[in-house]
Amino acid sequence: MSQKINLPGENWALLRDPGDVSERLRRPFVNLQRRLIGSGVGKVLMDLAPDGDVEKVDDRKTMEALRPVIADPDFEIIEDLNDLLVVALVAEWSFEAPVTLDAVLDLPNAVRTALVAACEPLVGPLVGETPDEDLFDPASPTELGNG
Repeated sequence: MSQKINLPGENWALLRDPGDVSERLRRPFVNLQRRLIGSGVGKVLMDLAPDGDVEKVDDRKTMEALRPVIADPDFEIIEDLNDLLVVALVAEWSFEAPVTLDAVLDLPNAVRTALVAACEPLVGPLVGETPDEDLFDPASPTELGNG
């Protein structure tokens, strides 16, 4: 099952169920995620949120902890991961271009930000960290962002 989300500017995107994502789309995200975990930025994020849910950590605390490694070239991996996440999970959208990394980079910032926010709750299921469930079922305990 998939879910249509609303985006800024009367745009929309159709998100795939993480279980329906092909290995071709999933693997680049997983491989880059492994690189992040081993980087200086990844170590700081893991110290802040051992359960992997950095969203629960106060933004100010996160920025203070990242300050010593913010110049680290691996910091760019976070943005690259977000782009790969969008490409993996967005089946289609209201834009003319097909869903590709280049197309994600051409999106207005507000749209890209909304897409990333909608996709982030699906990271765990995408990498196989949660039991199989219908994440788009209204009765599901998993809350999705809707930009």
